[in-house]
Amino acid sequence: MWNVEHEICNLGLKPGIWTGPFEVSERSWVYQHHKDWLVRDDHGQPILIGYVDRTDDRLYVLDTTNPGAQEYLRQTYQTLAREWGIRYIKLDFMDYTLVEGHYYRPHTTALEAERIGLKIIREAVGPGVLLDKDGSEMLNAVGYVDEGRIAPDTGHSFEASKDAAPNIAARFYMNGNFYTNDPDAFSVSKEVEPQQEWHESKSGLTLSEAQVQIVLAALTGGMYEIGDDLPTLGSDPERLALVENQELLDMNRLGRAALPLDLMTFRPEDEEPSVFFLREDARQAMLTVFNWSERPLSHTFTLDGLG
Repeated sequence: MWNVEHEICNLGLKPGIWTGPFEVSERSWVYQHHKDWLVRDDHGQPILIGYVDRTDDRLYVLDTTNPGAQEYLRQTYQTLAREWGIRYIKLDFMDYTLVEGHYYRPHTTALEAERIGLKIIREAVGPGVLLDKDGSEMLNAVGYVDEGRIAPDTGHSFEASKDAAPNIAARFYMNGNFYTNDPDAFSVSKEVEPQQEWHESKSGLTLSEAQVQIVLAALTGGMYEIGDDLPTLGSDPERLALVENQELLDMNRLGRAALPLDLMTFRPEDEEPSVFFLREDARQAMLTVFNWSERPLSHTFTLDGLG
């Protein structure tokens, strides 16, 4: 990995990596050598939380209050940041490891244990590395991470955008206050992702559905990540134009989330919040209206009503 990451750095890029910081698999070094570093049940057995996707490899929880586990966590993330040159680290599946049990430090709650682990990771990587909270309680990571996921995983379908929208709307205020909002990577290509069973699409995004997804990402004012295969996207000028759209880029560069005007007052026929307003400066603003239904809808706005 050292060679791979430094090859990336030599290309003028900044490498990032995905991690599940507090998950311990049955085939891991920790499980094989230090079962005493795991969170235990009333019978003294490690608590099983699930399996590695599509395998029989069992998963357990690292006890972040155990001194040995703490040192292991510290050395692991120091290696990522200081030896491999990683500058962006995603911290995922922390919701699965948020379990109550017997910790090395008595009377520790799962939320406290997660905070202890996050503090160790932040100190290990230093301030120059971006930490992105993925799966975890929304606010438990505040103060230790730079970015935080506010919506479900992106899918290559209209339903995926529809699922993400109310999460993005309800958490607009978090951007810049708790961390930089991360709506997950948008997709604008015709690619399909058969492994995403919850948002499986056999036909890919239509152009209008692609427009919905990229505009929704721009409204967050936070992370603006493209999840498409770039060579494939480059062969489709119409889709590439969405990524290069200057108005969307300018909206995102402001770093401010658009205000969901109908967050608590959306009409039954709209199904969910659908109107967003972003004041860019004294002379320009952006009004975004989505139709989440399967039928034509209309809205009426007045300029003085927008403010």
